[in-house]
This record gives sequence, C-alpha cells and structure tokens, in this order.
Amino acid sequence: MSKKIHRQGGRLSLRLGQRLAPSPNVIYKYSIQFKQFPHLMKCLFIILMLYPGLILAQKKEIDTNYIYWSKDRKLKQEDFLIKTANNGASSSAMFGSEYNLTGIFSMQIPKNYKEKIRHYFVRNASWIDTTANFSDNLTYQQTQFDLCEIYFRKFRKEVNENKKKIFWGKLAIRDINNKILADYRKRVVIYDQETKSGNLPDKQQEWELIILKELEELSEFGID
Repeated sequence: MSKKIHRQGGRLSLRLGQRLAPSPNVIYKYSIQFKQFPHLMKCLFIILMLYPGLILAQKKEIDTNYIYWSKDRKLKQEDFLIKTANNGASSSAMFGSEYNLTGIFSMQIPKNYKEKIRHYFVRNASWIDTTANFSDNLTYQQTQFDLCEIYFRKFRKEVNENKKKIFWGKLAIRDINNKILADYRKRVVIYDQETKSGNLPDKQQEWELIILKELEELSEFGID
C-alpha cells in the first residue's frame, strides 16, 4: 500500500460575546522552506542551541494564555484578564482553534488525531465588566464555549469518517474546517436569538440541556 505525506494545519480566532454573532474566521498559515535559506537555517540552529529557554518560555506563555475546552474546567472570572466597567457590553470572549494533522499515513489518520483538532479560550483578549452580573456573564460565555465543543467534535468525526477521501486528495481538511465553522456561527446566531443573548432563564436552561445531550451523543469524539 502506498503512503502519502499529509501536512494540513491552520489556526483562527473568533470574537464572541458582546451579545453579537461571531466574526468571520481568519486562518493564518506560515511556512518557510529552510533549504532555500541555508544561512538562516544555520543561524536558527545556533540560536536554539544557545538559547533553548526562549522556546520554553514562549510555550509556557502560550499555555497559560490559552484555556483548552475541558468538561472539568469551566470559565472563571479571573480567566478574563481585561477588566472593564460600564462600557456598554458586559463581557467579550475571544475563542481560537487549531488543527494540525501532519504525518505519513496509509488510509488511516494518526491515532491522536482528536488531540490535533482543538479550540480554546484566549485569556488576554477577553474582558468582563466588573460591575455587571458575573454569574450571568460566565454562563453566557461558557455556553458559547460548550457549543463550540459540539462542532469541534463534529469536526473530528468528519475527519475520521472521511479519511479515505482525505488520503486520496478528494477532500481537504480545511474544507471540513470551513463548513464546521460556518455551521457553528449559524448555531450561535440561533442561540442568541432564542435566549436573547442568555437573558431568558427558561430558554437558557433549555439550551444548556440541548448542548449537554449533543455533547454526550458525540462523546466518542471528545478528548476528555
């Protein structure tokens, strides 16, 4: 059986909250062919050898700034690093996502593929009004975070079910990503409309039960 090398990845950020629908996603991709720049590669190697702490420090900063979705880790007031008061909107959250499936595989996807497709809360880009109702704000933002997890489980499910198409180049992972995000944005709009942005307690509770049910139905494609 022949093998193919697949390198597909992307990252995006979504601004949610402020009782608005998510903004269009932006995917950032960077790649450098070092073989075209031998001197750059040599300098980079020297830097990494002399200053390995730079990479560790950067990773640590990223790790503490991102909160990856977890069923056991709910958003808290201190997660919103920007504090405001009476600015017209009670809270705003920045959510990001990433997928990075790189490797050589034959009609199969990597065993840890689910861990390569993730989404997270960005602490230093999210704010909360210190004079508003913390509980309601956190519930609203957590609901959007949970809703996002549903669609990333669907993302992982689509990748798993379409591995043959992906292998033969008939389907690009980025196309699955774009479709899932489009569906997610539409669902957020519906959630905001039906709950008046989380301000109708009965409707909010209904949505929480719906989300919990859908998460359970897609539990096979969760990470934790």
